[in-house]
Amino acid sequence: MQILMIYRSNFIAAVILFMQWSVHAQVISDFHVRYSDDPFSWDIYTDDQDDEEKPKIFLDLNALAIDDLYLWDISSDDNGIGELRRKWREKDDLWQLNYEGSLITARLKWRGDYTQWTMQYEGSTYTLRKNRKRKDGWTLSDNRKAIIHYFGDRFDQYTDVYLEYEDQYYDDFLENHGLPLFTSFLILYHEYIIDQAR
Repeated sequence: MQILMIYRSNFIAAVILFMQWSVHAQVISDFHVRYSDDPFSWDIYTDDQDDEEKPKIFLDLNALAIDDLYLWDISSDDNGIGELRRKWREKDDLWQLNYEGSLITARLKWRGDYTQWTMQYEGSTYTLRKNRKRKDGWTLSDNRKAIIHYFGDRFDQYTDVYLEYEDQYYDDFLENHGLPLFTSFLILYHEYIIDQAR
């Protein structure tokens, strides 16, 4: 009887833990520019929200970087949770993301070609590449297998980017937002932010 009670209590605790995980687990689903005339402030939504809700994560240009756009702050509910920065202030071919204790790097695969990046994260290498067939699409791949697809609302006005995860990789990004966040930023930076800042 005592063994049965212990088993039952452990089972209930496991169910409660799973329910809590299910409620809180989400992936980044889209980025929106916060104000139509400001390319330096972005709202980041997860797939358990709609656009009417307050975003979970915010990306803003650091005030010290207003002239050369080299440093960006990531926050959630007024708490700093990370930063995006160029490794060298005057060059934009190597970026770093420090996010919740993880370091991710992104380097241009070919000098001057901003359509292909090599990314390093937790010992793995990824490729972020602009799609040749779709002018408004990008893909993140691991060993040539697509992981995440990105789509903009309009090629000439990239004020939004939407993420679509391959089913078998969806769970890898539950509450692990570093890589999707970083890749989305690189797309927005080169598709929209630089042109608007000129």
